[in-house]
Amino acid sequence: MLYLMFPVKTQPKRLTREVQREQTRGRLIEAAADVFAERGFYGASVEEIAERAGYTRGAFYSNFSGKDDVFLAVYDKRLAAQIEEIGALLRASSDPAAFFTAIRDLRSTEPSTLPWILLQNEFLLYALRNPDVRPKFAERYRNVRRQYVHAINAIFDSIGLEPPGPAEDLAVIVDVLSEGTLPLHHLDPENVRSGFFFDALTLLFEAGVALAEKRAEA
Repeated sequence: MLYLMFPVKTQPKRLTREVQREQTRGRLIEAAADVFAERGFYGASVEEIAERAGYTRGAFYSNFSGKDDVFLAVYDKRLAAQIEEIGALLRASSDPAAFFTAIRDLRSTEPSTLPWILLQNEFLLYALRNPDVRPKFAERYRNVRRQYVHAINAIFDSIGLEPPGPAEDLAVIVDVLSEGTLPLHHLDPENVRSGFFFDALTLLFEAGVALAEKRAEA
């Protein structure tokens, strides 16, 4: 059979419109992340993001309504990666102490968080000034706190205790610690050490466990 001796040339599969759109959107998000990191939210432009991704302005607007929309997509992608990362550490840790140590070790090997902190705070101010954007960004913060709630409940379940207060309230405390201590470290590194957040988190957990044990004995 000759067709076994001479391979038949086949046409490469054409991507469906949906796959093409998804690829275009993904490249725009990657380009936006780079441009935002370099220029900040206000300094970045739709034109530069589209050009960096290899597309036209029209292609950008067929995927995103504007610069704030693509920023939220960048934020969602980063958040999803962090949730997966923290979830894996939580599942692999034998106890709460091991979990905190694993997170500390992970963060100590990461590149500087300053560019992202600057960008996030810049967008936060933008969202606070724009009523249409504010609820969208607020929902992202709620998503972060939902993950904290999940982690808090899982940690206290692992030691057989009830959290000393509503997990949702404890999640807000952790969120405030995270959002506040990291910028302070970059602003004043001599007085706010790089590991302060994790030290504070450990102290908060130990105090919470002591209070939970006391209530369980009552």
